[in-house]
Amino acid sequence: MNFIKKAILLLLAIMLCSCSSKSAPAPEPSASPIEEEDVLELAKPDESINYEVLSADAAIWKSIVGTVWIQAVAEIKNIGDAPLYLSSGDIDIHDEKGSLVEVVKTASVYPQVIKPGETAIYCGTTTSESISEDAAVKLSPHINAKDANVDQILFPSSDIDISDGDHGGVEATGRLKNTAQNESDMIYAVVICRGEDGKVLAALMDIVSAKAGETVSFSATSLSLPASVSASSIASYNAYAYPMQIQF
Repeated sequence: MNFIKKAILLLLAIMLCSCSSKSAPAPEPSASPIEEEDVLELAKPDESINYEVLSADAAIWKSIVGTVWIQAVAEIKNIGDAPLYLSSGDIDIHDEKGSLVEVVKTASVYPQVIKPGETAIYCGTTTSESISEDAAVKLSPHINAKDANVDQILFPSSDIDISDGDHGGVEATGRLKNTAQNESDMIYAVVICRGEDGKVLAALMDIVSAKAGETVSFSATSLSLPASVSASSIASYNAYAYPMQIQF
């Protein structure tokens, strides 16, 4: 009898224990927390930027007919370890308070391909009805640079002469030789003119064609320049001659 009672009590104890030890429902899975190393990874600078903006300056002047002109120039340097291909880009113009007041659309870039350590300039002009000729502005250039998959091709230029234009501004004349194996209908002849302080005063440009091995002359000018820019104000220049290259 005692044996039966003990068996019944043991059975009841097992049943009570199993009821009280039921597991609580598992918590809903939550999103994994961001580890510290992940935060550091997100905060890393963009290592794909392989150029440095050396300067960004604007010249503002009023033409003889009262139109306000702006020339925006940004100079960049290839700080990477591979040649860069450069495409035209916009240059935003901000007032002293940081408000956007004008945009120089599709500023040209000279030259198109630069090797490590070399520089190029973005240069463009526009007219404005919202900026006065004595305004203080800041520039924000939008640089389009990527690793080049085309070769840098530079043709030799010679006999460069810079003179005052017949109707104002300056003109650069010279000669270039197409050293390629084929004819080119779009050869850029560019002369970047600088003042005593090294700043770009003008980007003079002409487009010519030349047969393979042919030497041709060019006459590079600018759309509009301040009256203060003359042949005597130009202390140095860089001349480039190269065929138009398109990289996709």
